[in-house]
Amino acid sequence: MQMKLAVISDIHANFTALCAALRSAEKKGAGRFVCAGDLIGRGPHPVEVIRLLKERDFPAVLGNMESRLLHLRGKTKKARTRFKAHFDWTSQQLTDAEWDYLASLPEELVLNIRGHEVLVVHGSPVSVKDAIYPSITLQGLGSKLGNRRPNILICGHTHIPFSKKVAGMLVVNAGAAGTSIDGDPRASYGIINFEKGAFPRAAIVRFEYDYDSVMNDIKSRKVP
Repeated sequence: MQMKLAVISDIHANFTALCAALRSAEKKGAGRFVCAGDLIGRGPHPVEVIRLLKERDFPAVLGNMESRLLHLRGKTKKARTRFKAHFDWTSQQLTDAEWDYLASLPEELVLNIRGHEVLVVHGSPVSVKDAIYPSITLQGLGSKLGNRRPNILICGHTHIPFSKKVAGMLVVNAGAAGTSIDGDPRASYGIINFEKGAFPRAAIVRFEYDYDSVMNDIKSRKVP
């Protein structure tokens, strides 16, 4: 019997896109979900995104956006960073429950699915800010993994979705559910098919959502 794992990353506080991704994945038979970081940042729905992930109890890892926001918490207004105005706005939206959730996120997850070791990170095993691109080679991947050799490596961060096998290891970058930047305006997620007696197979799924609704929320909520 097969089992499908949906991989969602870089939601960036886009609740509308997240809901569309979940509906699409469920229609395709996904029975499990995992989030590869950057749940918040840039978008208008940080609270809604966090609460949905908590309610659904989806495993998730820390992204560079969460890492930066947590670092800036409690800092003075003189603190300088890219997206400073947006981080200030996001901070004002979150309650203690959302802050606690973000602080609880690990930098990586190791899952065992149908006997396959699955390593989930945001950027790469090096850091949340590191990146894995479609051009990744065996040598490049080895330098990021060290002595580790999971069967499947899941990541995000670049907003460039792809899946490929590198020396027998399946690498899946889910792209971005919230803000696509690779020339295709549709959002993306990954789906991995685990089937008995076969090595897992992955595909990138593109989907559309109500862009106008998100833009209206950005304006009405005065999101920087």
